[in-house]
Amino acid sequence: MGVRFVLGRAGSGKTAFCLDEIRGRLLKQPDGPPLFLVVPEQASFEAERAIVSTPGLGGSIRAQVLGFRRLAWRILQETGGVARVRIDETGKVMLIDHFIQEMGDTLYALRACAEQPGYLAELAELFSEFRRYGATADRLAFHLERCGLADGRLLETLRVYEAYERHLAEGGYADVEDDLRLAAAGLQETAWAREAEVWVDGFTRFTPPETALLVELMRRCRRVTVTLCAPEDRPADAEPDALELFAPPLRTLVRLKRLIAEAGVALEPPVVLGDPAERRFRNSPMLAELERLFEYRHTAARRASSRDGHGSAVQAGGNGRPAGDGVLLIEASDPREEAEAVAREIVRLARDEGYRYRDMAVLVRRIDDYADWLRRQFEAWDIPFFLDDKPSVASHPLAEFVRSALDVVLRNWPYEAVFRCVKTGFLTPPDAEAADEAGVAASDTEAGADRRWRVQNAFDRLENYVLESGMRGSRWTDGEPWRLDLADGADDERRREEEAVLNECRQWVATPLATFANRLRRGSTARQMAEALFSLLEDVRAVDRLERWAARDIRDGRPEAARRHEQVWDRLIGLLDQLVEIFGDRPMSAERFTRLVEAGLAQQKFALVPPSVDQVLVVDPDRGRPEGVRVCFIVGAVDGVWPGKRRGGPGLLSEGERNRLAASGLELADDDRQWLLDEPFRLYAALALPSERLVVSWPRADAEGRATAPADFVRHLRNLFPGLREMKAAGTDADGGGADAGIPEDDWVRRIAHPSQALAMTVAALRRWTEGADVAAVCWNAYNWFCAHPAWRLPLERLVRALTYDNREEPLDGELCRELFGNRLTLGVSRLERYAACPFAYFAEYVLRLRPRRLFRLEAPDVGKIFHAALQEAIGRVGRDGGDWAAVAGEEMALAADEAIRRRMPGIRYDLVARSPRYRYLAERLRRTIRRVAGILAEHGKRGAFVPLAAEFVFGRDGPVPPLVVPIGDGRVLELTGRIDRVDVAWGDGFCWLRVMDYKSGLIDWNWSEVYYGTAMQLAAYLDVLVAYADRWLGMPARPAGAFYFRVYDPLVRVKNEMTAEQLERERLKRFRMKGLVLADPDVVRMMDAALSVRPGRSDIVPVGLKADGRWYAGSSVADEDGWNRLFRHVRGLLAELGSRLARGRFDVAPYRFGRETACDVCPYRAVCQFDPEIPGNRYRDWQGLKAHELWAKLAEDGEDKT
Repeated sequence: MGVRFVLGRAGSGKTAFCLDEIRGRLLKQPDGPPLFLVVPEQASFEAERAIVSTPGLGGSIRAQVLGFRRLAWRILQETGGVARVRIDETGKVMLIDHFIQEMGDTLYALRACAEQPGYLAELAELFSEFRRYGATADRLAFHLERCGLADGRLLETLRVYEAYERHLAEGGYADVEDDLRLAAAGLQETAWAREAEVWVDGFTRFTPPETALLVELMRRCRRVTVTLCAPEDRPADAEPDALELFAPPLRTLVRLKRLIAEAGVALEPPVVLGDPAERRFRNSPMLAELERLFEYRHTAARRASSRDGHGSAVQAGGNGRPAGDGVLLIEASDPREEAEAVAREIVRLARDEGYRYRDMAVLVRRIDDYADWLRRQFEAWDIPFFLDDKPSVASHPLAEFVRSALDVVLRNWPYEAVFRCVKTGFLTPPDAEAADEAGVAASDTEAGADRRWRVQNAFDRLENYVLESGMRGSRWTDGEPWRLDLADGADDERRREEEAVLNECRQWVATPLATFANRLRRGSTARQMAEALFSLLEDVRAVDRLERWAARDIRDGRPEAARRHEQVWDRLIGLLDQLVEIFGDRPMSAERFTRLVEAGLAQQKFALVPPSVDQVLVVDPDRGRPEGVRVCFIVGAVDGVWPGKRRGGPGLLSEGERNRLAASGLELADDDRQWLLDEPFRLYAALALPSERLVVSWPRADAEGRATAPADFVRHLRNLFPGLREMKAAGTDADGGGADAGIPEDDWVRRIAHPSQALAMTVAALRRWTEGADVAAVCWNAYNWFCAHPAWRLPLERLVRALTYDNREEPLDGELCRELFGNRLTLGVSRLERYAACPFAYFAEYVLRLRPRRLFRLEAPDVGKIFHAALQEAIGRVGRDGGDWAAVAGEEMALAADEAIRRRMPGIRYDLVARSPRYRYLAERLRRTIRRVAGILAEHGKRGAFVPLAAEFVFGRDGPVPPLVVPIGDGRVLELTGRIDRVDVAWGDGFCWLRVMDYKSGLIDWNWSEVYYGTAMQLAAYLDVLVAYADRWLGMPARPAGAFYFRVYDPLVRVKNEMTAEQLERERLKRFRMKGLVLADPDVVRMMDAALSVRPGRSDIVPVGLKADGRWYAGSSVADEDGWNRLFRHVRGLLAELGSRLARGRFDVAPYRFGRETACDVCPYRAVCQFDPEIPGNRYRDWQGLKAHELWAKLAEDGEDKT
């Protein structure tokens, strides 16, 4: 039995030493005693490939490459230790969550913290650390008590840890952290240990279980060789200084020597390997010098003495190799630009200098921060790469399907959970995804694509229907067919077809989920519920779908995605196995089962290996470093990251708590202080990783725009190598003009190393050329190249068109306009007002007929329909009494309106009011509002001479009043139709006065600018039509008396002092004062508010104030008959102008802007038009704010101009 240490600096050949010895033994005796190479888990693939690719070696049955866990598993397989059920990290999380919920309110701190994302995983990691360092619950309790920490959160943590240990002991389970200790205890029982040789390579330190197994291997095996990155040997009593560069491996060395001495194992003389400059760095003197000088980076004196003793340093740019051949520094403005610069350099090295992609590696700490940037750039530059992160299983569609299906059952089929299930793809009918006999997915054939489109369209319609109708709970499973709303206007045949598709699609969703719901409810144990979940996966053919998806991804060149589909099933079944093994036939609620499954899914990770040999590896250096790297990129080299704190910090134990436990004698993992002390060695290992080139990059600002500084070692590199080559990165979308932007032409050429990037830079340069700048000749060469290659010509054309993009809508074709609109445009005023506000919004709503999704809620149009129906009924009550307001009590009108609401409510949105307590309350509020409004209208009627003539009065071809016909040119006419909420009349001598009212539920005002520009011309147009056709309709001429908005609401009256009931009613009446325009005739105004005849002043009903002498108060909204006629002529002119533009297909993206208000504020089509004032051609139509006198002046001017 013997132990041998192989020592050497980075790059001295320690791994090659081990591989050479193993190869020699295999070539000499292929079937001899076992040979084990123990390496970190992430390095096992490369090491195994290195052995089996040995020339002359046909295969191996002796040599095995293992990590410590796989070695322990091999030992336990032989000694019988695998019979016990193992609790992995997923099972540990589920157990911890179970104990926290079981202990309930006795855990004050942990119960609240357990709801936070990631907390259970951190707690499981802490328990793993306790197990790893031999901290049993009893031992932990002793040390917590000893150092005064046995209270609060830590005491609760101890209680859960005790329950966890007790569960393991009583159930005969084994924690995966115990495998190494069990393997160490059982090693002596193996038949192969005494003759085996073991090499341990690639480690800097060992955990206590690894140390225990390693010492046992030293005691039992023929020889154990351990490699460490240390420049020299140290005796067992020579503890290294904490600030030494090689302190971490030297600490491991002296510790192992002490354990070897205690175990009584013979220690062979160490093998100290030679200068790395003769091995790894033989082709790069600059990197060799960097490796040697890095130890003395802090003081120039030490560096100078080092040079005196070891030779002169290589000067960057001197007589030695140029700086570019060794180290390159890249400064970028942000992470995106940094990732692009790295991609550009990788392509240059592969194209111009003969490097393979497998020769290059990217080291990036905080890989999550850079993963998206690197992925996008590498894909854009066609660089094959493998990103060594561990994506969560929880993001896979199968995991989402499981979570959503459980959510459907527990939350009574809510919309969100049901359609999360649908969108995973596991409820798609099998025939829409079935593969044909040739193995090609049916969706790739024409018929298959059509079938898949129909299925997706059906699911979209189903989702819209559920959103609109509020279907949930038993409505999914009661067997009653779903019906479309009768108000949607579809004909019977089309309605039946849509309902058939709707109900068929409903069955695709409801059948498997309802079956699962029944099985889950019948289950009362963890085993039964796991079986119910597994049956659901069988019902939806989850395995078949995953296999098809994996085959599709392989066919499309996405092997990593295929591996995820292959692994997710094993991960999910493993989770269910763990759950059943742990909880078995214990009683369990569905809620508890769901919580455990969700906790387990959150813990699961994919384990991916590089799918190809020739790839750039992107790795986190703290997780592992690849071998055989010729070019290394260190990305994100900013202060605070290099050096930086351990990702995740000290965990659930604070730094102070760890220090106090360590002082009491409980050894745990290193704290942050020790981590920072070891950072120089980790940095040294990263810098010494490449054999030929090192590229260091950093951004000046992070992704959020916060300023960053380069890492301190960048300064050391500059000091070690004066004149070091540096480069400032520039993105392809910046400084694209070439020479005019100060970029040398050869540098411009270097930047366009890939067609996609060259295309972006070429278009950017052309943009500057359109602005008058000069363009480098190489830009025109690139432009001509793209034009000559068909694959790139279309993308070039699209981007060049974008240079002159102005987001303008060209007029529709004349023939198309005639097909759409004909020679007679029959339109309502509100549609023309929509066109006046923004022509494109009109086009989207009324020509394309785009509609926002309707939701299961009471919206403004629904409320408006209810108000109009109720008030129509109330006004009809007056009509039935001969139009005599005095004969109708306000209470009678209120009852009539109330009855109208009761009849109308069941037809609103799939009987929304009856199905929702909230909307029943809102309906009651609506009733109170209508009753209040009916009373106010009755009071208005009693105080005036105007009586209702019609409610919901329709004018048009089929109405009592014909449409208003307005010529719009080219032989076309506009026929104006509409529905007037209310028409009132007062009879004169041989003529009548007419006024119109429009009910509004929102805040209203009479805005003179909106009237002038055409977005509030409704009332004037209505009154114009009625007056124009009064002879035909009423048999006598009519004069305009007024046009008003009446707000339908229940106002809150705020008072400062106590008021009488009469004063309160008058104050409330003022809140209902109408907005609009009145004929400037005192007699007409008194006919609207008789109170002014008794008491002149401001009216409580109409927007005027009348003095005793017959003059008007300031602010009165009045116009004489000439003013009304000018207004009517202006409105007709607007109708003609708007109708003419509409008929000619002019649908410009041209919203109005009035102060801070724009047509886009509440427009649902902004995502369609993509209006942006920054785009050339996109401009608001700014409207001038007008007061009353300014409006009349402009109308007078307009009249004179037309005359």
